[in-house]
Amino acid sequence: MDLILSYWAGNQIAHTLMSFGFSDGQKVSFSIEIRKEADEQFSSIGGFFRKYELAIVPADEKDIIYTRSNIRNERVYIYPITMSKQNMQELFLSYLQQGQALNQHPRWYNTLLSNCTTIIFDMMNNIEPVPVDYRVLLSGLLPSYLYDEDVLSHQYSLAQWRNMAHINPKVQNFNTLEDQSSRHYSQLIRSGLPQSK
Repeated sequence: MDLILSYWAGNQIAHTLMSFGFSDGQKVSFSIEIRKEADEQFSSIGGFFRKYELAIVPADEKDIIYTRSNIRNERVYIYPITMSKQNMQELFLSYLQQGQALNQHPRWYNTLLSNCTTIIFDMMNNIEPVPVDYRVLLSGLLPSYLYDEDVLSHQYSLAQWRNMAHINPKVQNFNTLEDQSSRHYSQLIRSGLPQSK
């Protein structure tokens, strides 16, 4: 399981995604987003006032991450997470259950309380209690939180992690490669990283 952060507004705010791997090598990422209508644009301020419905988007990594790194030119980082296999499976199932629940009972996105990071935090907290920390709200600082909580391995310093986790240089020429498959994309963004445990 990997945490993906896409920085679109400085160093303290990032969009948070989670990616899960399967025994056959396939990967699926989940993105918690606003559900925009055709005429809507995202507004952080609007997100405080029930302007947007909440959506959980499951997607192929190449589709959802490539858009951020290569089309929008956001700075994207991927961090392998240290967590028990059972907790990973429970988190994956929680995403599916949350998605089904939203289908039956839509919820509002809230910039502060129900966003791409706080909902993951809530799902994790239901599996195993996790410490409350301001870095959950300042999602760009999540790597330091994960490092402090031993969810990100201490085999490297945080600065080394940031350098290794940066995927943009790894995929900047992806559209020129002969193999543009999803599987190859997933391998490239993880090159130079230890595998999640």
